[in-house]
Amino acid sequence: MLRMGNRGGEKRRRVLAEERAAEGAAAPSTARQSRTSRGGETYTDAARRNHQPRLTDLVPRGNWTFCFIGIAGVSLIALLLFAHHATQPVEWFRSVRTFDLQSPSSLAGWFSSATLMLSAMLSFLIYRLRRCRLDDYRGRYRVWLWTSIGLAIASVNSIAGLHLAIQHAMVHWTEQTVVGNGEIWWLGPVGLLTVSLAIRLALDVRVSRLAITCLTLGTLFWTTALVMQLMSAVDQYPELVLVQAGLRLTGQSTLLFGFLGYARYVVLDANGELPVRVSRAKREKKARTDADDSDNSEEEATPKAAGTSSRVDSAHASNSSASNSSTGKTSDGVGSFSANNSSTVPTRSKPIFGNAASTQSRSEPDDDDESDDDVRGGKLSRAERKKLRRQQREG
Repeated sequence: MLRMGNRGGEKRRRVLAEERAAEGAAAPSTARQSRTSRGGETYTDAARRNHQPRLTDLVPRGNWTFCFIGIAGVSLIALLLFAHHATQPVEWFRSVRTFDLQSPSSLAGWFSSATLMLSAMLSFLIYRLRRCRLDDYRGRYRVWLWTSIGLAIASVNSIAGLHLAIQHAMVHWTEQTVVGNGEIWWLGPVGLLTVSLAIRLALDVRVSRLAITCLTLGTLFWTTALVMQLMSAVDQYPELVLVQAGLRLTGQSTLLFGFLGYARYVVLDANGELPVRVSRAKREKKARTDADDSDNSEEEATPKAAGTSSRVDSAHASNSSASNSSTGKTSDGVGSFSANNSSTVPTRSKPIFGNAASTQSRSEPDDDDESDDDVRGGKLSRAERKKLRRQQREG
C-alpha cells in the first residue's frame, strides 16, 4: 500500500513538473524571475485569476438549466411538506422539530434562510453589473444594493426571529400594542420599505418577462402566507399549516428564480449576447411597409405593360395623322376617313352610330392625349391633359 502511494505521488509530481515546464516556456521571463525571487512557484498557472471562473460564469444561461433548477426547487418543497405530514402523527418526532414547518430551526427554516441569502447575493451581483450601464443617469441601479441588504436581513430574521424581538421591545417601551399583539411595530416600517423597493424593482425588471412574472408571483405567494400567519389562521385550523408553509416556501423560491432570471438578462445584455426584440407596433408597421412596397412594385409593373401598348397607340396616332394629311381636312379642321384608312387602323373600331364628322371630332382629342402621354411618358394627370388641350385649341 505504501509503495502504491509513493508511486502515485511520484506520478503526480512528474505531471506537475511537466505542466510547470510547459507554462514556463509560454510565460514571459520577467514574471518567472519575479516568482523565483520570492522562493519559487507553489501553484501552477491554472490557480491564477485569469484561469478561475468569475461570478458571472456561475449564472445559468440555458433554458434547460433553468428548468432543472425549477424542478429541483419544487421537489425540495414537496419533500419538506411530505416529511412534515408524515412525522406529525409520531409523538417522539414532534419534540425533535427537524421537519416542523413552523420551527425556525427546522429544515424548512434553513431552506428559507438559504433561499433568501442566495437572492441577496444575486441582487448584489446585479448591482455590480447595473452600475456600469451607460444610460442609467438617474442611478436606478442603487435599488439593487438596498434589495440585497433587505434580503440578507430577511435571511437572518427567518432563523433568529428579529421581528419578534422588535415587537416585544416596542410593546415594553411604549406599553401600547396598537393592533393585535403589537405586530404593527415591525409590520409598518417593513411594509413601507418593501412596497417602495418592490415598485422600483418592477420598473427596473419590466424588460425581462421571466423576472417580472416570477417576482410578481413570489410577492403574492409570500404576502398571502404572511396574512394567514397574522390572522392566526394556522392556530385555528391546524390543517392549514401545509398550505401556509407551502405558500411561504414557494414564494421565496419564486423570488430566487426571478432574481436568477434577471441576472441572466443583465449578463447577456452586458456581453452583447441579448437578442434584439422588436415590439408589436414596429412589426405591424414593417408588415404594412412591405405590403405597400409590393403594391408599388405591382403598380410599376402595370405602367410598363401600359407603356408597351401606348407605343402601339402612338404609332397608330402617327398613322392616323398621316392619313388625315393625305386625305386633307376642311376649313374647320374636320376631315373624313376613307374606307382604306379606316381599315388600316389596328386599334380603333369603325363607328356604328353618328356621322363621320362627329366621330372624327371626338377622336381627335383622344389622339392628342395619347400623343401627349407618349411625349411625357404617360405620367400626365387629367387636369394637365385638359390644360394641354386648351392650349392647343387656343394656339
